[in-house]
Amino acid sequence: MTLIAIFFVTFLNVITSFHLLRRYASKETVLQLFFVLIWTLHYVIGNLLVLFSRDYTFIYSRFDYFETSYLIALLIGQYFIWTYLYLLNLSKDAGIFYVPLRERSRPALFILLFASMFFGFLLIYLIGPSSYFSQELAQYRARLGDYAFAGVGVYYYLAGILLPATILMGAYATTYRKLGNILIFIIAMAVSLLVFVPLGGRGRVMNILLVLLLNFIILRGEFRISKLITVRTASFLVAIIAVSFLWGRWREGPTGVETAGGYGEVAYSLSIDTTRLQFQSFILDRYPVGGIYHGSHYLESLLGPFYSMTKLPPAGLIPELSSQWYSETVWVPDLKSAISPSYIGEIYLNFGAFGVLIAPFLFFLLVRGAMRLGNERSALSVAVVVYFIQFSLFHGGLYALFDMLMLVMPMLLFTRLFSEQVPAGQALAQGARGRLVAGT
Repeated sequence: MTLIAIFFVTFLNVITSFHLLRRYASKETVLQLFFVLIWTLHYVIGNLLVLFSRDYTFIYSRFDYFETSYLIALLIGQYFIWTYLYLLNLSKDAGIFYVPLRERSRPALFILLFASMFFGFLLIYLIGPSSYFSQELAQYRARLGDYAFAGVGVYYYLAGILLPATILMGAYATTYRKLGNILIFIIAMAVSLLVFVPLGGRGRVMNILLVLLLNFIILRGEFRISKLITVRTASFLVAIIAVSFLWGRWREGPTGVETAGGYGEVAYSLSIDTTRLQFQSFILDRYPVGGIYHGSHYLESLLGPFYSMTKLPPAGLIPELSSQWYSETVWVPDLKSAISPSYIGEIYLNFGAFGVLIAPFLFFLLVRGAMRLGNERSALSVAVVVYFIQFSLFHGGLYALFDMLMLVMPMLLFTRLFSEQVPAGQALAQGARGRLVAGT
C-alpha cells in the first residue's frame, strides 16, 4: 500500500509541475519559474529515476525498509513548493525587465579580473607548482593549511574572487560581443581552470558556465515553454545528463559497489545527482523527530575555518551522516566521502519536524536577502540567486555556508556596482526586439 501511495504522490507531482510551469512561464515570475524547474528535477525526474532503480537504491538495503519515510519526503516536497511559491507571490516584484551590466564598467571589471588572477597565481606560487598540480592536493583541500602552511587560507579565499570576476566578465562579453571582451573572457576561463581544477574544483568551473547560461536566458526575456525547450537547450540537457551519468559511475566506482546492471544501473547513476530523496528518506527514518544538532551545525558552517576559535566541539553533521549512510546501505564503514543531505534533510537533522515546518519560510528569507544584497533588476543577480541559492542550497544544503558566502556575496555586491541602475518611480518594459523602453 505504501508503494502505491508513493506512485500516487509521484503522479500528483507530475500534475503539480505541469500546472506550475504553465502558470509561471512568464518574465514577471523568474524566481518562481526556475524554482519549479529545480523542484521538478528532484521530485519528478529524480524521483522517477529512484523508483525505477529502487531494488538497489540503497545498494544492500531493501527499498521497502524506507518506503514510509520516502513517502513522507515526497509529501514534504508538496508542502515546500506551495508554501515557498505563496511567499514569493506575496513579495514585491522587481519589475518585468532585467538589465545587463553597464558598458562603461569595463575598466573596473578588468581591474577586478586581473587582481583576482594575480592572487590565483600567487596561491600557486606559495604552495609550489609541483605540489599544487599533484594528485594529492584535491584530497587535502579542506585542510589546505595543513598541506601547505598556516595562513594559506587567506590567499585561497582571495584567489576565490576569480570565480565571480570570471562570471562578471563572461556576462559582460555576452552582452557586448566585441573580440577583445571575448578574448579576455577566454583567458579568464583558462586561468580559472588552472586555479580551481587542481583543488578539486571542477564543479566551480561548471558554475561559471551555468550562471552565464541563466544570465543569457533571463536577458533574452522569452519564458514560454515552447521557446525554452529548443534544440539547443535539449542538447545542453542531454550533455548534462551524460556528464552526470559518467560522474556518478566514476564516483561510485572506487567504493567497490556493484549494481544490478542494465537500464537500472543507468537510472541509479543518474539519480545520484538529480535528487536527494533517497538521502532524505534515510535521514527521516534514522534520526529523531526532535532533531539532533539543534543549530550547532549552522553555526559551524557559518563560521567555517573560524569555528575552531570558539573552542566549541565540532558538530560533524556531514561526517556522521556519511559514515552512517555508507555503513548501513553500502556496508563500508568509515568511507571517506560526503553525503549532501539537501536543504530539507539538513534542517530536519538540526530541528526535526519543526525544522521541516519552517524550512520554506527560512529559504524565502535567504532568497529575498540575497536579492536585496544585489541589484534586484539585474539579470546576473537573478542568475546568481537562482543557481547558488535556489539550486545549490536546496540540492545540497547549507553545510558549506562559509564558502558559499565567500562566492555569492562578492558576485551580488559587484553586480549591484556594475549593473544599470533604474531610477526610483520609473518602470521598464521590453520592446519587440529586446530594447529598453522607459516610462512612468
